[in-house]
Amino acid sequence: MTDSSRRVVLAAVGFTFFIDMLVYGIVVPVLPRLAKPAGLEFLGVGVVFACYGLAYFVLTPVAGWLIDRRGSRSVFLSGAIILMLATLAFGYASSPVGLVTCRVLQGGAAAATWVAGYATLVEIFPREQRGRAVGLASIGTALGALLGPALGGLAYEASGPHAPFLGAAGLSALAVAALAASLPQAAGGQASGPGMWSGERAFPGLAVPWLVAGLAVGLALGAVEATLPIDLVARFDASGVTVGLLFALTTVAFIVTSQYAGRLSDAGRRAPVLAAGWVTLGVALAVMGVPSAVGIQAAALVLLGAGLGAMIATIMPALADAMESAGGAQRPGTAAAAYNLAFSAGTVAGGPLAGWMADLRSFQDAAMLIAVVTLTCGVLAALVHAAVVRRAVSDA
Repeated sequence: MTDSSRRVVLAAVGFTFFIDMLVYGIVVPVLPRLAKPAGLEFLGVGVVFACYGLAYFVLTPVAGWLIDRRGSRSVFLSGAIILMLATLAFGYASSPVGLVTCRVLQGGAAAATWVAGYATLVEIFPREQRGRAVGLASIGTALGALLGPALGGLAYEASGPHAPFLGAAGLSALAVAALAASLPQAAGGQASGPGMWSGERAFPGLAVPWLVAGLAVGLALGAVEATLPIDLVARFDASGVTVGLLFALTTVAFIVTSQYAGRLSDAGRRAPVLAAGWVTLGVALAVMGVPSAVGIQAAALVLLGAGLGAMIATIMPALADAMESAGGAQRPGTAAAAYNLAFSAGTVAGGPLAGWMADLRSFQDAAMLIAVVTLTCGVLAALVHAAVVRRAVSDA
């Protein structure tokens, strides 16, 4: 594959990531207004939201297994098509069963597109370019997460409840067309190494620290998203616009840092880049836990974005490297699914853990707790990495 062909595929993957996060975000301001005609109260709305994560978590390993055996193209296209249809149907769902069904389909489609997207980047880019590729694709992720809720709310207010979903479905159709035109006809498949569900050893020791890193990233992000907006409103009487602008700082820092981090990690510095991002993430969480002015919280959110950018641009390429080095064969589906599962597990645990501590004590204590847990994960990952390297040296 030529460099220009790789760039076209990278653009299609990044655009699909953008659409997926956009679809996820537009539901946030619109679903409460769709819930009332459907007869849903707080619990019902919570169940609809949870269905997305449940379907995503359950179907992620299935997507990885299929990719390693049949290639990423068919899984990627199937996920994008289902996402388009489910998004279109969501805008017209008028019953609890309809809303739940559409949300489950969206979660399953997201599992397919995210795993296949990362797997595609691993397949078509050589090791020394994967960090940059993941960093560039992550721009779409960050922009979709930032714009989704705002665009969903604006479209709803301007044109009614169907408009956000019609617009998102139209963009999803463009993503399907871009993927169909750019993805290689024979991308991956028939992996010769052990898979996620085989009886053989699927994850080498060198992969463990990177999986722990994915868990830590999800933990921190889930905790901050669940608790910081509430604290900003309670402490500073921050408006919705102020909260949105503060989190926009995180997005900008993430985009900038991920580009530099990807390039540095491709230069053979994956571990140092990850360590720097991990420490930055821990410092950001600790600063959030110090009673302070809004300006200090803004600085903490910039640090949060920088730490997340450095880690996310490094983890997936490093995990793929570790698994290839151990098995000698590409298993992009397994690597991408493992990363997504670790990240998802972190986000699932982060929100409730931080919320529990915030209710029990305060947001400051919750932020400090997540900072300690995140940095402890970093220490454990470093110890595992050192032990694996020592064993490899002694066996050589």
